[in-house]
Amino acid sequence: MTAAREEAWAEQVAALSRLEPAASAEETADRLCRALTGLPAIDAAIVAGLDAGGRATIVGASGRGYTHLGVDQPLPPDLAGRIRGRVDDGSWVGPWEVTRGARDRTRSVVPEPTAMALLPLRSGSRAVGALIVGATGGDGIPRLAARLTSLESFAALASVLMGPELAARQQRDAAEGIVAAVLAQRAFAPVFQPVVALQTGVIVGYEALTRFRDGVRPDRRFTEAAAVGRGADLELACAEAALEDASSIQAVPWLSLNVSPAVVLEGGRLRRLLARASRELVIEVTEHQPIDDYPVFRTAFRSLGRQVRLAVDDAGAGFATFRHLARLRPDFIKIDMGLVHGIERDHARQALVAGLVHFAGSSGSTLIAEGIETPEEHAALRDLDVGLGQGFLLGRPAPVASLVDAAGSRSEPGSFAGLS
Repeated sequence: MTAAREEAWAEQVAALSRLEPAASAEETADRLCRALTGLPAIDAAIVAGLDAGGRATIVGASGRGYTHLGVDQPLPPDLAGRIRGRVDDGSWVGPWEVTRGARDRTRSVVPEPTAMALLPLRSGSRAVGALIVGATGGDGIPRLAARLTSLESFAALASVLMGPELAARQQRDAAEGIVAAVLAQRAFAPVFQPVVALQTGVIVGYEALTRFRDGVRPDRRFTEAAAVGRGADLELACAEAALEDASSIQAVPWLSLNVSPAVVLEGGRLRRLLARASRELVIEVTEHQPIDDYPVFRTAFRSLGRQVRLAVDDAGAGFATFRHLARLRPDFIKIDMGLVHGIERDHARQALVAGLVHFAGSSGSTLIAEGIETPEEHAALRDLDVGLGQGFLLGRPAPVASLVDAAGSRSEPGSFAGLS
């Protein structure tokens, strides 16, 4: 390499070392690739992100070869396969080998690279992408091999600038695949936990809960689905399964379903689902999920039908409990288990629950204490005039098949009347 070319290389290396992250991985990759193809030895540069399904997608590109495919386009399967096969083994220099079919798809009108350097991009110890550097001509491989140490420094810089974002995309892609599979395979099953009148021990309703086939905690799976835009789909699928299973209970108390405020506000799909039910229903929304416009929410809820009642879950665990409850005016207020556990020994918790009892009595709501696990908790809540309760002491969540006989002998079917 001539002195002029060496000087140009050194100048570009210095400029590249000062690269700052841009607003997105695509913009950063574009800057990086343009800087690389400004170097004398480099004819093409591609930054590819790796997804959970084995695909490699262009994040940024400059120069010859496959660069015209554009951002967000997949690399040809053979090239993606080579990246996947080598990225965990570190840097590699070799021939730019592609199939004839892949060449035809590119419709390239410029000479393609004859050699490539493949350098992994990492987030922590995990490969989340690759920097692919191409060179043309018969001396492409030795030219890239001579610059491999410098190229590794560029890949390390790219990992710092883009690694976290590429890792987040990889995780999102994996979550999308998992949630899609859960929905397609209905890889979940409803279970039902009784709601019991604390004074009489009679079952007055059931809360439908969900268990996932892979054992993932329900709150984690629903959060995962919401993060990839499938939260409403999963909530409604689980609610539909619960309604289907509950139809086999002979003496049917009311059934409580958990949905997010967003699903209530969406309205249409939930309304059509609930219209098919032949029993009184309770819709539970958690206090942890904010409601930005209470009048709009109340209007949306009323559209669900007269047989549907509202419950607010986790009361006492979130923010501004009484303000939230006063604006929603729910039919049921569920006392968070954090207030219930050990309440017989804690006067402060007893005072908070007494306040909720007074509020419920004044607003026409019925209290349901969650997480009752000991006779002492049960007795303390009964003495505080809490009407209803749930918890392992009163009944564990169970599949519908094990509830059929118990429902016929212990429940009071159908009636909201007299609970408030």
